[in-house]
Amino acid sequence: MCKGREKSEPRRVIASRVLNEIGGSLREIAVSFEEPQRRPREHYWECRFVIKGLSRPEIHSVGGADSLQALLLTVEGARVTLDKTGRRFTWLETDPDKAGTGIPRYIPTHRGPRFEARVNLAIERESKRDWQRILKTRKANIAAFEAEIRERREVLAMLEAALERRKVAAAAWEGDLKKWKPEKTRRIPS
Repeated sequence: MCKGREKSEPRRVIASRVLNEIGGSLREIAVSFEEPQRRPREHYWECRFVIKGLSRPEIHSVGGADSLQALLLTVEGARVTLDKTGRRFTWLETDPDKAGTGIPRYIPTHRGPRFEARVNLAIERESKRDWQRILKTRKANIAAFEAEIRERREVLAMLEAALERRKVAAAAWEGDLKKWKPEKTRRIPS
């Protein structure tokens, strides 16, 4: 991976991601990936990325055997560059404990189908564990919500019973008032 301030013509940005840095200042870090270009004299493809917000923007260049490999290695190059800063970033994540680089890791496939199968199995196993953890949390939240609903129903039942008692007491008062006839007042001689 070449690093530096190249002065070559700008290329079309095909993807970008804005990350938030975790730590002292909550600043935005923008990572842009440019369109891969074929290098005819060198017989390889080159892809570049730029990170803005860490320091002065620099263009980083990565090569590959074809445009896809160049692009994938460029994404990995951006991840490694961010990782080397020692800083933590978030993307669509609100939990600082889960902060990382915000850029996915490149999984090499050139080591053969057995290696690729083992890596894919590990990813699937960890993904399943993560989804199971999320499901467990959601089930716990549902159970807590159900308990709160039961408690509110009990409180509502108590309030309805108290209201009914007040209605009965008010009706009794009303009945007593209808029966009550004031005594005629006697005149007190002066």
